[in-house]
Amino acid sequence: SVDIDLTTILLKYRFHRPALPGQLNSNFNAAFYIGFRRDYFRFRDSKDPLGNRIREMHHFEVDAGPFAGIGATAINPSTTAGRVAEEYDGVLFQKGIAVFIGSSRFSLGLGLGFDGLLNHHRHEWIYQEKPYIGLLIGLNLSN
Repeated sequence: SVDIDLTTILLKYRFHRPALPGQLNSNFNAAFYIGFRRDYFRFRDSKDPLGNRIREMHHFEVDAGPFAGIGATAINPSTTAGRVAEEYDGVLFQKGIAVFIGSSRFSLGLGLGFDGLLNHHRHEWIYQEKPYIGLLIGLNLSN
């Protein structure tokens, strides 16, 4: 089936650049995700010590697809290789692909993403359109 989620990237690991070693970031971000989902169910019947029937159902899902949204990132001399003196949080557009494993309404995922700074310092920002690995959490909107 098709899965639509509202996601956030809890952690982003940005690979090292000449100006900085690898970075682990947790700035604000939000994205929409749409993917193809496969659901798995396991049913089990048993009896309790009094002979009453107990039925159990376990469900989990696996899905993959693209995501896109907005976020914030630190802009400072370190993240611009000294080309920008100001320090502020810049707005960015994020996009990528992710794989999720979940159950019910929530899912946990791993994504490969790319960020694009949305202001005039985008050419100086050392992570502009460079890949990162992200740990995502999703809230299922399509159930």
